[in-house]
Parts: sequence; structure tokens; C-alpha cells
Amino acid sequence: MKKSFRTVVAGVVITASLGFSGAAFPAQAQVTGLRFYEDDDFKGEVKSYYATQWYLWEWNHWASSVRNSDDVAWVLYDDWDYADRRFCLRSGEEVKRLGDEQWRFNDKTSSIRRLSTNSCAGYPAFYSIS
Repeated sequence: MKKSFRTVVAGVVITASLGFSGAAFPAQAQVTGLRFYEDDDFKGEVKSYYATQWYLWEWNHWASSVRNSDDVAWVLYDDWDYADRRFCLRSGEEVKRLGDEQWRFNDKTSSIRRLSTNSCAGYPAFYSIS
């Protein structure tokens, strides 16, 4: 249904048209993927990835915190082409400070792999499940 109305303001006629479809707005889509932040505590510039990357061109050695908003696990590698040290991050997990003593991964990530499930089987995880 479409409604129109006219208003006179200081001798000027203003016509507005309001459209009502009766349909609800679609829900806001949830952001998915792996998000890196330039600084600790999810601050600074943000870069999101949605697929495996053998080399993080513009973000190579820049990430200080990370958040996994995807529905599968991701593996972060210390070197390009999936080499050297690695840690797995399950869906919903995040690391506020990659430079913490237990990981020493601040500004280290050079490649990432999106897994097909939420399991970190075969990869060391940032957090162990009890």
C-alpha cells in the first residue's frame, strides 16, 4: 500500500510518499569468516577472510588478535604456504592477544586454511576442549 500526504510549510507545498509493503525487513546477516585485527583486544584495522589463503598479501605478519565467526575451524600458519608453526581456532573462538606467552603468534600469521568441519583434529588448537 502506498500513502501520500501534503503539508504546507510557509506557503510551500511539500509532497511525500511513504511506501509500506507490509513485509518485515530481513534479519541482518551475520558476518562470517575469520577476522584479523591489527591490534590486541580486537582494535585497529580489520581484515576478514572467507577462504583458504596460501599467503596473506597485505596482512602478512600484521594480526594481533583474531575472531572466528565462521561455522568451521580455521588453521593459522606462521609461514606462507601453510608452513612452520600452526594453531587451530574453532567456530566462535577468539584470541584477544596473539602475542601472549602460550602462543607468541603476534604479527606472525602468514597463511590460513579453512577446514571443512569445526574439528581441530590433527592440529594444535589455541584452546583445548576438556
